[in-house]
Formats: sequence, structure tokens, C-alpha cells
Amino acid sequence: MRSRRMRLLIACFCGVLAALAVFWYISDIRAEATGARQQAIAKYGGEQIEVYVADRDINAGEELSPSNVSKRLWLVDLLPAGALGTEADVYGQTLAMPMLANEVVASAKLGEAGSAAEMLKIPEGLCALSVPSDNLRAVGGAIQAGTKVALYAAGSGEVRLLDTDVLVLATSNTVLTGSLAAGQAANGLSGNSSGVLGGTSSQANLKWVTLALQEERVQEVIAASEEQSLYLVLVGDDEGEKQ
Repeated sequence: MRSRRMRLLIACFCGVLAALAVFWYISDIRAEATGARQQAIAKYGGEQIEVYVADRDINAGEELSPSNVSKRLWLVDLLPAGALGTEADVYGQTLAMPMLANEVVASAKLGEAGSAAEMLKIPEGLCALSVPSDNLRAVGGAIQAGTKVALYAAGSGEVRLLDTDVLVLATSNTVLTGSLAAGQAANGLSGNSSGVLGGTSSQANLKWVTLALQEERVQEVIAASEEQSLYLVLVGDDEGEKQ
């Protein structure tokens, strides 16, 4: 009986020690986080202000509301021009251009968005179709809006040409770099250009591309994108090669 009680006391003592160790660890982590935050404030300026920030990626044409933006403390020196902190100036407003998650809402982003056809500048007689893509299948991610490509489908040991001279209307990077450029412009910064097609160094991996296709080709391309992998191929300029 005494031995059992002793084991119980030892177990309780060990439990208390473990709880204290966890508490001390959490306190240490919090102290480090607080110290890092204070260093950042000291480095960038201590004054803070509440402004509205995007809680998720928001598309152009969406209305701002508590479901997609919220008020957060932000360092004044890091705010873009026209940052908004008043509910009346934000809720109910429409975005004229897309915003990324954790991006400060600025007045330059607000306004009526143009129609999808106007924004994409779809050539007359063609249709816009978005298909999944990535850097591997899009020339290392070098594909940009305005590029013309040959479109191939590959799968089950078969490769076939779907279309040639296909215009790329937009890419997932178009939205990303467009938002970054707007933020840089608001802060008086300039982007760093690089890459053979003038892309920015801040580009992420491609997720999709939007193509301009003849209406009769849309069904075939959709079917191919569901069953096979689509490859965007850049074709060299014959005249440039001759020179």
C-alpha cells in the first residue's frame, strides 16, 4: 500500500515538473516573439495605426466586407499611400483590382472593375479559357500574358498538337505581380525586372493560364486538360534565327 502511494506521489511530482517545463518553454517562446516584435518596431518606427487588411486573396469586382477584410495594427512607416482605416471607407466598396491576403486596403485599389472581356482584352471571335499549368509545363514559368504559344497535350504515351499560335491572355502570376507592382508603386518603389520575357523576380510558381481559343477548339482543350497534361511551347522566331 505504501509502495503504491509512493509511486502515485512520484507520478504526480513528475507531472507537475512536466507542466512547469511546458509553461517555462511557452513563456520563453512568447518572450522571444515579443522581443523580435519590439526590435522590428524599433527598426521600422514605433508608431502604429489600425487599418483594414485583406484576410484572403480577393478578386477584382468583389465587395469588401467583414468576410474578407479586417482591422489590424500596422506600422505607419510600412503603410502604402492611401491606406484605409475607416469602416465607412472600406465596407461596401468594390475592388477595381485584385488583392493578396495580408495586403493593406488602399484607396487606389477601389472602384468599379471593368468587364472580364475588357480586363482580359479577348480578341474578337475568340473565347477565354483557363487551364491548369505549372512552371514545368510552361517553359519554366516564363510564359506571360501576351505570349503566343503552341499547345500540346501529352498522356498515355501519346503527344498531340492541339493548336498553334495561341495567345496567352493571363496567368496566375499576372495577378500576383500586378498586385505587387501596385503596392510597390504606392510606396514609391520600383520592381526588379528579370527573365527573357520581362517577368519580375517576385513571381511564384504558375498555377493556371488563360488562353484565347477559337470556340470550336474549347471543348477539345477542356477534355484534354481533364485527361492529359497540357504543355505550352514557345516557338522560335525564324527571322531572328536567320539574322
